[in-house]
Amino acid sequence: MFDPEGAALLADLLFEAIKDEDVECIGGLETGAIPIVTALCARSWPEKPLKGFFVRKESKGHGTDQRIDGLLERGSKVILFEDVTTTGGSAMQAVNQARQLDCTVLKVVSVVDRLEGAEENFRTAGIKFDSVFTWRDFS
Repeated sequence: MFDPEGAALLADLLFEAIKDEDVECIGGLETGAIPIVTALCARSWPEKPLKGFFVRKESKGHGTDQRIDGLLERGSKVILFEDVTTTGGSAMQAVNQARQLDCTVLKVVSVVDRLEGAEENFRTAGIKFDSVFTWRDFS
């Protein structure tokens, strides 16, 4: 995500995958989701502007002391992103925080699924899960 060409290509791929969804905001857990969400927000303009946010792993302990930073409004329809997914536990932190604001989580999208249980865990939690790649694509 820090390579200009790679970031642009991934943003294009992800935007194509979600542009027809009824989504208002995109986000994910720090730090892996931050560059993905940033690139995707920029790519969404002007075709389908998407607002972005990220979820802190824990409160800062000062300032607003919120776990969510960015442009997430109560009741929004959201898609959450991860760079790499193992069991899905990290993404579930973002799911839980978004749900505390009465948001509807449409799905979680991972760039790479390690195939170590995430899909099953999300299914059990009633959350759709997609990945662009699996670890097998790189072996």
